[in-house]
Amino acid sequence: MTVLQVLLLAGVASVRSQLNVPFSPDGSYSVRFNKETTAISGSLSLRANGQWYHASQETDPSLTLQGISQSQGSDVFGAYTKETASWAVNETVLLKTAITTYQSVTDLVIFEQTFPSGLKETSYKEEYPIAGFPSFNTTKPGMAQSPWFTWYGIGAGHGHALYQESTPTAAPLAFVLNSTVLVLAPLDNLKHACIKYGPNDTSSKHGISTSIPSLPAGFVHRTMLVANTTVTRGMAE
Repeated sequence: MTVLQVLLLAGVASVRSQLNVPFSPDGSYSVRFNKETTAISGSLSLRANGQWYHASQETDPSLTLQGISQSQGSDVFGAYTKETASWAVNETVLLKTAITTYQSVTDLVIFEQTFPSGLKETSYKEEYPIAGFPSFNTTKPGMAQSPWFTWYGIGAGHGHALYQESTPTAAPLAFVLNSTVLVLAPLDNLKHACIKYGPNDTSSKHGISTSIPSLPAGFVHRTMLVANTTVTRGMAE
């Protein structure tokens, strides 16, 4: 996806709306659009060393939060604030998840996953994201049967029961919650991006497919989120 496509999708010229996705102290997050919570984070999982690691607080977590930091900077979209959570297995940080919000492009958020030391043995018998970030809880009222739409090639798909199957790689995906439309699309690694329910849970997860057997040190994958009031605006502006 080119910078021009991203700018069009973000709706830079549209009427300003406020999208906010703050981290909580435990590493969870919620999507707030125009001061209304529209979605909350689902479970975080990571595939490495031939096994799954989970950050669930309901059981003894194998993927533990080491801390959350904040930084500022600027890029093509202008000044931003980035919050970064570090996740470790046996006290070794394997994954960093970050959320970037912008001062001037207020309907755009970028989710980022970074693997500081890389990962080995990430493949799995079925296709799932290696790291599920972002991840959304689909069991909450309004989420389980949310209408969704996706565009790829020359065709389109639509339905209910969000993310019941993997979506085509690099396909923008829009889902409708009351008066809010959330559009998600990968910004990097388009041929290997994957969206699917996580293994053994009902959280929708975005990331790099487990069809990839390993990731190099410093590997980064980003997913963009755009919010608006209609599918047309969210997809095309």
